[in-house]
Amino acid sequence: MKSQGIWRSLVCHCGLVTACLGVTPAFADSLSVHAPSPSVENVRIKPEVEPEVPPTDSPVLPVKPSLGTQCDPDLFFIDTIPSPQNVEPGCEPVAQVRVVRYESGRYRPSDLKEWTASLQPGVPVCILTHGAFVDRESAARDSVTHYRSFLRSAGHQPIHMMALHWPSKADFTKCILTEMARLDRQATTNGHYLAQLISCIPPENPVCLIGHSHGARISCQALSLIATGRVADSVNPTDGQLRRFRLVLSAATVHQHWLNPGERYYPALCRVECLLCVHNWLDPMLCIYPFTNIGLKKGIGKAGFRRSDLRKMGWQADKVNQTWVTSSVKSRHTLSSYYAQTDTRQALSPYLTFD
Repeated sequence: MKSQGIWRSLVCHCGLVTACLGVTPAFADSLSVHAPSPSVENVRIKPEVEPEVPPTDSPVLPVKPSLGTQCDPDLFFIDTIPSPQNVEPGCEPVAQVRVVRYESGRYRPSDLKEWTASLQPGVPVCILTHGAFVDRESAARDSVTHYRSFLRSAGHQPIHMMALHWPSKADFTKCILTEMARLDRQATTNGHYLAQLISCIPPENPVCLIGHSHGARISCQALSLIATGRVADSVNPTDGQLRRFRLVLSAATVHQHWLNPGERYYPALCRVECLLCVHNWLDPMLCIYPFTNIGLKKGIGKAGFRRSDLRKMGWQADKVNQTWVTSSVKSRHTLSSYYAQTDTRQALSPYLTFD
């Protein structure tokens, strides 16, 4: 009995110490917690496999178009976490993705075939890519909010939306410069995966790429790969024209000169109809961005494009539009803080609707 009392006392004291230190006990993982919808954490996702062939007497139901409303959002959330993230230079990585669809107020497992089958001919496809330090749960939750925001920007015209999630977490116990360099490489790699996903979209669907922070780098990388022919870009069979692209970069961690002729992402500028740069002088992450790269290069997300850069672009500079949001966003960096602003949504409208 005495030993049992001592044991209970030790357990109680350990629990108090754990609570004071803010450490979650290991057994807490066994508790059942019901997270508010939307959430993808409770969705069981299996690796994509070839579906079983249904019996010949079983009717094949058509896929419901992914055209939601403010009250009933309908979007796809695709993550590249299963894909290789450490790829040797010069190698072409192959995407391995997980797909879920948000409809009727919840996420459910899906696949790439359902995604492409849900796209209606001619309807624009909006692809949203977040920046660094975003976990899968919050990305999935916020994507529904962004979908509603983009519908308002589009004047409630029909749009499809796909949110791309990539492994963007950082280990802050390590050198920040080393971790930022790793995230830069992973953003480049995930640009390959985004380009491969775009190639699955029917060519008659125009695509608007919205990249925030490191997501802007992913979007530029994907477009550059498509523009240079490294990833196939189908021609619309009805009119023989290439797919239409528009590009939106907000808080972009992209060097100011990278879209100049001969530079890293100039092919992306050549491939798009128009480009919107949303920049903010007070963005704290962009203020430290020069210190995370060799040469202390500024990002266009802070100061926008310089006049010297626009002159070098020549006639391609006519595609570039810039929106300054410092007065409304102030010293915030999150994707939500940028697209919750009325001026940002107004500037975004023609990029979503292709008007």
